Amino acid sequence: MNIFNPPKTNYSGYEDIGKFNMLWIVSLILVPIFVVLLFIHIVFGDPSWITSLFAMLVGIGNLIVLRHYRKYKLIGFLSIVFGIAICQSVIFIVQDSHLISDVMWCILVAFFTFFLFGSISGTIVLLFNLSGLVIYLLNASSNEVLAKGVEIENVDYKMVINVFYVALALAFVIHQMIQNNIRVNRLYQVETEKNEVLVQEIHHRVKNNLQIISSLLKLQASEDKNLDLQDQFGEAIGRINSMALIHEKLYQKNNLSHIDLRSYLIDLSNEISRSINPLIKVEIDIETSIRRLDIDTIVPVSLIFNELITNSIKHGFVGRKSGVISIKIVNLEGLIEMTYTDDGAWVSPIDSAGFGTELIETFATQLNGSFELDTNNGASYHFKFKH
Repeated sequence: MNIFNPPKTNYSGYEDIGKFNMLWIVSLILVPIFVVLLFIHIVFGDPSWITSLFAMLVGIGNLIVLRHYRKYKLIGFLSIVFGIAICQSVIFIVQDSHLISDVMWCILVAFFTFFLFGSISGTIVLLFNLSGLVIYLLNASSNEVLAKGVEIENVDYKMVINVFYVALALAFVIHQMIQNNIRVNRLYQVETEKNEVLVQEIHHRVKNNLQIISSLLKLQASEDKNLDLQDQFGEAIGRINSMALIHEKLYQKNNLSHIDLRSYLIDLSNEISRSINPLIKVEIDIETSIRRLDIDTIVPVSLIFNELITNSIKHGFVGRKSGVISIKIVNLEGLIEMTYTDDGAWVSPIDSAGFGTELIETFATQLNGSFELDTNNGASYHFKFKH
């Protein structure tokens, strides 16, 4: 796992995902920064080592909690509180800290707040940090201020007015940047939603067109008295219907790039059972650690299962009122292992080299995988392919 890749969250909005990722990256980068600062402070006997140690521990704590709970708001709030505490303690307690760097850390915490919680919270944190700085300058002696690396002859209320004026101007500029970013994100989201609706409509139309083709093939098959030809038409119609079911699942879901595997296989088996022999009750038992498959994978996988389920119902469950199909799909170190088993008593040879077997081999090859067939008890297929 690449630690620089933030963990996946349950957030669906782009803004929340961006904030979570930003908090992860910031916490990740600050940890080595404060490790180096801690080492430097200890080597030179700088009392600031305490605040560096505390800041480092906050960063480590952030990463642990973010990894475990996958939420950013509480962690972001606590990080800001700790950041304010560190900034103010350095200003008031650590006598020989550099005032310019203290100011920069104060502004950095404020920027962090602006991004996570918006303009109002960011402005409050910015004013609070700068208020602490002004209070210190108004009450500290010249020697104390000089010890922090700043030469100043007179601190008066004019300086206070200037500091707050600049702070408000900075808050306004940041607010405008945030609002502009929000407007851009909204436009992007609207455009994305339009595209999703368009893609859903495309899937809907493709599904309808496939159903039209299926209906035409049924009409063509009904006009021919050749039973073998009708059977071949039926198999072709089944394959078309399995493809149509994919597009139906896609336009019914918000996620247009993945399909719920369990739901699809159950619907597919029911559809095949109704079309071939509705008198047979097919029980399908699915055990899978994979919830979804992308569109490039689900197409060959669906056609494989279409052939397998069709063969089980037509040849394995002949003369029976029910049958059991077991499917197990697991993800093992980048390989998907897929096992298909039925409890049928096969009438015709299961391993005969027919067109259905050729299709299964073709689709397995398309998945850059392979399969094995066991004919001892019913039909048992074992597939392996890369995911």
